[in-house]
Amino acid sequence: MGVQKLKTVAATMASIAAAGLICLLALGGAATSAAAAEVPTGLSVTITDGVDEVTAGSDVTYTAELSNTGSDPVTATLVVTVPGYVEITAADGAESDGTESVTAATATDAAWVVTVEPGAVATVAVGARVGEIPADELRVTTLVSVYLGDGDDARAAAPVIRSADANTIEGVTDPAAVATSQEADAPDTMSVGAAVMIGAAALVFLALVVMILLLIIRSKRGRSPENARGRRSSRD
Repeated sequence: MGVQKLKTVAATMASIAAAGLICLLALGGAATSAAAAEVPTGLSVTITDGVDEVTAGSDVTYTAELSNTGSDPVTATLVVTVPGYVEITAADGAESDGTESVTAATATDAAWVVTVEPGAVATVAVGARVGEIPADELRVTTLVSVYLGDGDDARAAAPVIRSADANTIEGVTDPAAVATSQEADAPDTMSVGAAVMIGAAALVFLALVVMILLLIIRSKRGRSPENARGRRSSRD
């Protein structure tokens, strides 16, 4: 490979390294900002119906709890969402889709606006009846989502936290439940922070390669015919 080609390769790799480093720094900064704005300190949510297995016709009561162990009060919209084949039968004080009162068989979610003081817990309950379960369903999963604020705009943003109650279905084997021990040994999903660190390490390696290429270029220049003739002339 000639000196000029080596120069071109080195310049290209240096540009890629610089662009990649800028992207990684931007990604890391965005991830940090997003993480800082997501969940108010001390806010957590849970949901349970107190049973492990259901079947068509089962009547259950979901209890959702929004806890605030932080130092500031939090106003939030708490939404419980059931699958389409589950009928809400009771949800005192709740609204559906943020606008209408919940009525049985007409809604798949129930929403409350709550203000949770420091050290307090807001509790809501949803009565539901499981209907005909689709043949391909493995679990009956009900979600609770927490949106900051109240009013029509609260649910326009993404929820800050979520939790779920996932019941097994009578007579249905869930492969995920069978493979629990295998999943416990599986590696965790890579976080954004880990990805940034790995990318940074890759860029350091790339920079070292560029430096080696530049040293090779210098070495080839030193051994070029022109430089050799110049050295012979100086000795003469």
